[in-house]
Amino acid sequence: MLYCLKYRAQNKARENRVRSDHMCDTRQIWVLVTAPFARSLNDYAPWPVLLSGYANPTQALVSIAYSASDPAGVPVGTNGYTPASGYFRLWRTQAPQARNGASILSGGDYIPLGTYAATSLGFSVSTRLVDLFIEPVTPGTNQTLLVEVDPDGSGPKGFVCVDKWQSTVIRIEDLDWLAATNEAMHHTDLYQTNALLLRRCDKFKVDVRLSAGYSSDEHKLWFEAFDTFDGSLKTSKVPAVTSDLSPGEWYAKLLTVSNSADGTRTAHIEINIPTNAAIGEYRWRLNLSPKDADGNVIAQKWFQDYVIVLFNPWAPSDEVYMADDSHRNEYVLGMNGVIRLYDSYGTCSTMRWRYAQFSADALHALLCEISASGHGFIGNRSDRSSATGISRHLGARCDAIDGGILAGKWQPPYTAAHKLPWEWAGSDEILRIYNSSGGQSARYGQCWVYAGLLTTLLRSAGIPARPLTNHTSHHDKNGNGIDDTYYYPDGTVYDYETWSFHAWCDAWMRRSDRPGHDGWQAVDGTPQEPSNGTYRMGPAPLSAIRSNAGGLYDVDFVYSEVQNRPFNRWVGDGTSAWTLTDTGTTTWIGAEIVTKSVASDSFQDIRSEYK
Repeated sequence: MLYCLKYRAQNKARENRVRSDHMCDTRQIWVLVTAPFARSLNDYAPWPVLLSGYANPTQALVSIAYSASDPAGVPVGTNGYTPASGYFRLWRTQAPQARNGASILSGGDYIPLGTYAATSLGFSVSTRLVDLFIEPVTPGTNQTLLVEVDPDGSGPKGFVCVDKWQSTVIRIEDLDWLAATNEAMHHTDLYQTNALLLRRCDKFKVDVRLSAGYSSDEHKLWFEAFDTFDGSLKTSKVPAVTSDLSPGEWYAKLLTVSNSADGTRTAHIEINIPTNAAIGEYRWRLNLSPKDADGNVIAQKWFQDYVIVLFNPWAPSDEVYMADDSHRNEYVLGMNGVIRLYDSYGTCSTMRWRYAQFSADALHALLCEISASGHGFIGNRSDRSSATGISRHLGARCDAIDGGILAGKWQPPYTAAHKLPWEWAGSDEILRIYNSSGGQSARYGQCWVYAGLLTTLLRSAGIPARPLTNHTSHHDKNGNGIDDTYYYPDGTVYDYETWSFHAWCDAWMRRSDRPGHDGWQAVDGTPQEPSNGTYRMGPAPLSAIRSNAGGLYDVDFVYSEVQNRPFNRWVGDGTSAWTLTDTGTTTWIGAEIVTKSVASDSFQDIRSEYK
């Protein structure tokens, strides 16, 4: 139940008390004692009733009057059940136990209002303390629960002992995510989804509507954000505070409380998403506790809406922070771009590309690929807090070798039912096919298609990204640092390691694991060589590539793609018998390395960043 039941005694004292009546002498005291209670989440409010004094349990009558909501009067419809009129139900059994909704007079566990023989409520000569349990049903303030005892039943004394309580039922009515305001502030209003999208390292506001009776002086509202990674729930506590905590912590701060004409109250709350929050989906639960006791949850409500948390390139504390607004507009918000292609003669052409990173298909694919519910496993929760981990994983998930998004094919024949690599015009088509087929890889792609696709996924996650093209790109297949080309005796090429061009991506981030190597990082979605057992490449810092510093991740491999190197020319018959016929040093590797210019469809040569 999503209620809080608070209460107060009608008389001034809240502790157990004894009431006498003018019809009793000093030796004849009939007493009904009700102990104060606090309702826990999994329990109804216990109401221990003690019948003492000279009352005869086999004769006594107990009259119970309250606003009862009969469980037998609950209509069930397509939208669930609607409680019968009334504010409470009184039971002989606690909430976790199986209960019979019929009256106790008919063998059930429900106690309607009325007058009962004390024995029918469980009293006996040996049992004078009986626990009753109050279930709150409908919000309401100052509702009365009245119990009277006639200690001798049909005898002369009558109902001379009275205990009267007034109670208030508080319900968590609803939560308004203030989506339009929050998404505009978090730069997520372009995403095509009904879920609330937020960026970490920032705050957002929510309005919680509660029934009358809620008081910020008596109650504390606090949240739990459940990360749905790998199908289980991992909780991030969002404690209630009166002042800001560290930006690296979850917390919720009550701003103000307002009253509505219908009697409900609205708590206006600000929640902080920490700098290291994992990227992905969260479910939320709201808890209501006494002001001084967080652990005593007296009301709770799950919210079915998912909140999606992304990287935040607008926040200086996020590792993907990009200070220049024009660069953010290009590398995060830019939805269209151009990618340069070269043929074997060095002639260049331009491929226009729709990134569509805010589309429902892009967001769906992103969330699937960074969770175990998709087709692959990112490793652990900390990886999803890291732009390094996310970009490395997305690079692996672009290709179909391990069941990813796009199948590559570099030579005919091509199946007519699928698109040829040069027929794609954007990532949206690829992701639509992939999502609608239940995760079957789309066909077919080559390097510039992978570059456009990976750029989409990175930007969708909030990581600034750009595709680039390396004119005359070396692929060091055996890792020997030499450009090897193999010829048949007639001069035709058997195998080679230098391509006319290759396209991949750069992703922008700080590298806490590689101090001094912040900035652009090379990451590739085209399957070339395994890296730690999986076909992926990067993120390799451009600064480390430029200085030939080696180290994580795949710096040596990217260095070999862009730098001139010794070459060997071999002639043979296509078997193991090869003769070295020529050696030298290349002068053509990485002849151009270009990417789209900021705010322009012209190309910028970024060789100086790589070599």
